[in-house]
Amino acid sequence: MDKFVIPRPVSRLSLHPDGHAISLAGSGGPELTDRLAQQAAADRTLNVIYPGSFGRLGRATTADSCHANAAGQQLLGNQAVGFFGE
Repeated sequence: MDKFVIPRPVSRLSLHPDGHAISLAGSGGPELTDRLAQQAAADRTLNVIYPGSFGRLGRATTADSCHANAAGQQLLGNQAVGFFGE
């Protein structure tokens, strides 16, 4: 198996509208994860890229309380292309 190293890890998180709780992450979990990703990117010794939060996923863009449906995947994909390019 070939091994590779990601030269600059990227931390990306999809946020949801206020009042929407992801059952697995718990109340405030996504926001905490987002803050930790920002802290990691601020530490230059970690060599992490923080592209910002993606989404705001809501009822029309999620398949369950957390995961993007086809419309949500399109939204997140377009945001990723906007950040990274094609």
